Amino acid sequence: MSKSEDLVNKSDLKENFAILPNDVIQNFDLSLDARGLLIYILSLPKDWVININHLSKTNKIGRDKCYKLIKQLIEHKYIIRTEVRSSGRIKEYTYKAFPKPQKDSVSPLTEKPYTEKSYTEKPYTENQHTYKEQIIQRTNNKKETYTDAFEKFWKVCKRKQGKDRTYKKYQEIIKTVDSAILIKKMKQYNEEKEECKTEIQYYKNPYTWLHQKGWEDEYLITEETQPSDKAIMQSWLHKYKKLGYQLEEQQIQQLKKHGLL
Repeated sequence: MSKSEDLVNKSDLKENFAILPNDVIQNFDLSLDARGLLIYILSLPKDWVININHLSKTNKIGRDKCYKLIKQLIEHKYIIRTEVRSSGRIKEYTYKAFPKPQKDSVSPLTEKPYTEKSYTEKPYTENQHTYKEQIIQRTNNKKETYTDAFEKFWKVCKRKQGKDRTYKKYQEIIKTVDSAILIKKMKQYNEEKEECKTEIQYYKNPYTWLHQKGWEDEYLITEETQPSDKAIMQSWLHKYKKLGYQLEEQQIQQLKKHGLL
């Protein structure tokens, strides 16, 4: 790879060290997350090329958030994005990161540059994944019917995304976990996010929360989020009568004692 194709200008850096100007670390025009991502990129090998999948997985952040951080670094000229054009149309983008803001942008390329380990990102819009999901839902003619218990759970979810697949995951979970517990723990999760002033877009979507067994996590607990005995027994009754699950003898006796069975 030629010098002009290096992702990072490392002329002042040593092997196994990432020596950075204080202006990067103390540039408060950048968010803390953006500074952290830039420092990580600058610590990578000289011939490393920006790979959004790698950045997302390694730093445990979503692709959307990763793109927003990259966009912020582009706006402050720590990363220069170059258009790769063919027949007058944008085919893809290449990115280069620098330890100091660049005064001039790199000129658009008219053809794809050659590198031994070429990797570029396709043009991206922030709503790309949401758009694809909407297309899939519109082409699926099968209308899902949800249970009342699931609708109560869905109502308390803040980030309402992927209802169909969330419902399928929910049906698996309630075989062993009471729906009242799921509602209680989801409320606690929401309270913790609100306490931290987290934006809705950074909440886990309900499917991910269920898949990662979010009800087993410890959250901020308030009295109002505690499910009542009646709510728990209603959940048992729903599973027993509507879904055909076998309850424990103690649960059956509790339902009979309260005149619910």
